[in-house]
Amino acid sequence: MLQAYFPYYKRLMSLAIPLVLTQAGQMVVHLVDNAMVGRVGTEELAAASFANSIFMLLMVSGMGLTFGITPILGKAIGAKNHALAATVMKNGTLVTVVLAVLLFAVSWSIVWLMPYLGQTPEVLLLAIPYYKTLCLSLVPFMLFILLKQIGEGLGNTFWAMVATISSNLVNIVLNYALIFGKLGFPEFGLLGAGVATLVSRMLMPLVLFRSSWLKFSCEAFGILHHLFLFFFSFFLSFVSFLSFFLLSFLSPFLFSFLSFSFF
Repeated sequence: MLQAYFPYYKRLMSLAIPLVLTQAGQMVVHLVDNAMVGRVGTEELAAASFANSIFMLLMVSGMGLTFGITPILGKAIGAKNHALAATVMKNGTLVTVVLAVLLFAVSWSIVWLMPYLGQTPEVLLLAIPYYKTLCLSLVPFMLFILLKQIGEGLGNTFWAMVATISSNLVNIVLNYALIFGKLGFPEFGLLGAGVATLVSRMLMPLVLFRSSWLKFSCEAFGILHHLFLFFFSFFLSFVSFLSFFLLSFLSPFLFSFLSFSFF
């Protein structure tokens, strides 16, 4: 009797297991940051926990507001209504762009409120630069969530899992290098954990954007040019802002690193 349902269970698990691993991977980033930063000092750990507690609220809010794309898109695909599916993907892209800008603006403005949240000056001195790198990572993360929700609506959860696992591995390696000053890098401490998170989250949408299934699906529904324009605009704006941020906060570390390397 149960054997008749095995093919359905197999198909369900092939969708569910990558989905579960992808969701869990979003939380692992901050757990790894806290675990590795805790070896640096108690103030660094307190600053990381303080910044992450604020950032997680914004990140989860952004994720929740985009989750509606998947069931609506999946329903349209199931009904073979390709025109509605294309409309859902285009509108979902527009909503995510607006949402990413709003969330970034809100998260960045919270910096001015952080001195009034009951933390010591030492913790604030460490938490604010780290928190700003997390704010920057919110933009590529929302792009990843958009591509992830489209993929899940189209019935593919595998590539989102690959992107999440890959970014977590990159985050661990960069944490080790930047927090503790290993592999030829200067020691950034807590800020190094933020930079590692930022770099790893920038890789996540790149993995999905370059995956063949997404390109094929978007071309089929006539949305590839919308995603390309969004991705290109995001890339130019984000790189400009990131360059300013790195020059403002990391220039002393980079100067010492270059001096040590070449002199």
